[in-house]
Amino acid sequence: MERKPDMDSFSKELEYKNDKLYIILRGHLYIENELDNLLEGFIPNPDVLELYRESFRRKIFLALSLNLIEQKHFDALLDFNDFRNKYAHRLKYHITHQEITEFKNSLSQINGLEMFAEDMTLGDKSNSVNDLKLIIVGLLAVLKTRAGGIKKCENPAYIFED
Repeated sequence: MERKPDMDSFSKELEYKNDKLYIILRGHLYIENELDNLLEGFIPNPDVLELYRESFRRKIFLALSLNLIEQKHFDALLDFNDFRNKYAHRLKYHITHQEITEFKNSLSQINGLEMFAEDMTLGDKSNSVNDLKLIIVGLLAVLKTRAGGIKKCENPAYIFED
């Protein structure tokens, strides 16, 4: 069985990277991988859905509709996806320190991510690149925690009677 990337892999891969575009694109891939793990862990027969063909946006809507994530998680994932899309579709886009700070502050409202917002504001070492990496780690942690707490949906097949 193929080992799926995790938060440690993400942290190691990006330890010495400072390019925000690279961090957002790679972070998006890691987050989507964790989102796939969450969905595949719950859906009885996920291969039927061919999730690899679905957009990130559709996957987060699916996760919300199945109550696998809360509205706050959905909003944060949607916001992060917007950053990725701006980079992917706007040639001259560069995420600003203000955008990162506002996003980081919004994460402090999510249970379990309060510490990430606090860590990002402590000391003089806080900068956009480090904050961005911590934001991604926080989102990965939320999805990993949610995935660890679910059980595969085992609804019996509905039997139609004539």
